Amino acid sequence: MTLAEMERILPLLAPYESRLLLGEHLHGRNVVRASVYLEDEHLLAEVRRLMETLRTGELRAAASLWHKHYNAALLSGFLAAMTLAGVGLDGSISNVSMTLSEEGLPRAAVLHSLAGIVVHPPRLKLDISAPRVGLDVLHGRVLSSLFANHLAPIVEQVHRVTGLPKRILWGNAGNLCADVYDGLRARPEVAAAVEEDRRILLEQPVSPLMPGPNPLHQSVRYEDLSGFGRASVVRVRETCCQRYKLPGLLHCYTCPILRGHERVALLRKLGLPENA
Repeated sequence: MTLAEMERILPLLAPYESRLLLGEHLHGRNVVRASVYLEDEHLLAEVRRLMETLRTGELRAAASLWHKHYNAALLSGFLAAMTLAGVGLDGSISNVSMTLSEEGLPRAAVLHSLAGIVVHPPRLKLDISAPRVGLDVLHGRVLSSLFANHLAPIVEQVHRVTGLPKRILWGNAGNLCADVYDGLRARPEVAAAVEEDRRILLEQPVSPLMPGPNPLHQSVRYEDLSGFGRASVVRVRETCCQRYKLPGLLHCYTCPILRGHERVALLRKLGLPENA
């Protein structure tokens, strides 16, 4: 695939097109190689920087919040490319950098090499010079590079350096994936692809995203709030991300600690619509 062809694909990833950048588009942005976070001192410095910003001594809660930013920056664009455009990109940690916000938090993934890209024709209507593959190959190519070869070592590193349980870290990733696909469900033209990919990521105990048990399996559930005066079903995490321990921050509305009436009160306080 050529750079020009990849530039034609990026607009198809809306609303996540800003989460995936090409190396040629950086123009002086603050960028670091993703692999730098596998260095103990660098990762700990970034978490402590966030702790200073938040004025907290909660190392694990700050590490969890940093990791949630990392997930959003990494996963959103690659998953959108797979689901919305049928394009399989190499998300391995060696092929990705991160742009950073002014606060130093991961904001978007930068794809370096276009080598090895594949396309699943039923999802991509553009004429692109890349190998055509079936859905199983697309899933294997994207998910193994993105999870086994990128997110898994990040999870292990954050756990080892900060002591944050891996169940919480994988819960962060699962909730981000669910959020992406919950949002895309409202688009009928991609409904079938959304359900196919969501099932592979979140609903199968064994998945091509990495060897062994799928760490995203059952990381979220859905709670009916109709008995609490709200006509909706809301996503709830299996594990708490610890956000509520940080100064000035509330529970997430997906927090498993909240009871039904507390969740409804928080949703109303946040001003979220009935279908949130």
